[in-house]
Amino acid sequence: MRPPLREIDKPLVAVTVALAAYGLAALYSAGQTDVPTFVTTIWHKQLIWLGVGLVAMLLMYRTSPRLLEWATPYAYGISILVLLITLSAGTGAGTAASERSWISVGGVRLGQPAELAKLAVILMLARWLAERREAPATLRDLVPPCLIAGVPTLLVAKQPDLGSAIVFITVLFAMLYWAGTKPSLLVLLGSPVIGLVLAFSTVAWGAWIVVLFGLLLWWRPYVWEGLAVMLANVVMGVIAVPFWRRLAPYQQNRLLAFLNPAPPGGTSSSRRSPSDRAGSWARASPMGHRSGSRSSRRSTPISSFRWWAKSSVSSG
Repeated sequence: MRPPLREIDKPLVAVTVALAAYGLAALYSAGQTDVPTFVTTIWHKQLIWLGVGLVAMLLMYRTSPRLLEWATPYAYGISILVLLITLSAGTGAGTAASERSWISVGGVRLGQPAELAKLAVILMLARWLAERREAPATLRDLVPPCLIAGVPTLLVAKQPDLGSAIVFITVLFAMLYWAGTKPSLLVLLGSPVIGLVLAFSTVAWGAWIVVLFGLLLWWRPYVWEGLAVMLANVVMGVIAVPFWRRLAPYQQNRLLAFLNPAPPGGTSSSRRSPSDRAGSWARASPMGHRSGSRSSRRSTPISSFRWWAKSSVSSG
């Protein structure tokens, strides 16, 4: 049974409204420039789409949950099919003109299938988790949900759209957590990503492997699960450098800007080259140590990553 409208999750509604209002205010603020451009009125379109979204929300609320459950596999299958079509017939836009993430007909961009795929993945994960009487308790239990989120993740990453691909992984972990999956199991599942990030510093990666080995002895998963986790972390350490070099320049820019969006010096991080930003990090960040000779600076995961990023971009 669907709860009455007055019994809906009020905190969830409040957070949604707050996020929508923040996004609207950000767009309005971005358009307040001395020279009027199309950005000046872009918040009008956002307001219209918020109205469309509100109508869609009310329609979905009035839809039978059983109908949604029945339609979910078909919606998921269609989203996968459209993502496959996008890989061969998709187009790019703006700074990501080399991507194949948009569907266009007659030169008119209809939208990004990845956005609809996100909803389909949420519904499919919800259906799978709801059918289980208990939360996943082993890594083997996590194989089906990982496949549900993993297939569209790989297809979207192939476009390549790294940002949207990361969203699928975030959705997976969030839904597993709220379904009651133990945090220790989620740590093991996400440990390869940690290994990938720390692989830019040999010391940090080695320390992580030691810590992970201790966690495996403490949590005592099945032997094959522990071996799989260790092997995955080792593989991530091996492919870290090739993975970074395969990223497009704008993807490297986004990752570097995320780590330091506003470095000292007055120049916007998004307008500087990766090598310039990497160099400024090493000079300005507390983790990079501003003073002292090169030999006297301590090596840390962050400073090692910054030095590696600068060298990689400059040589690539």
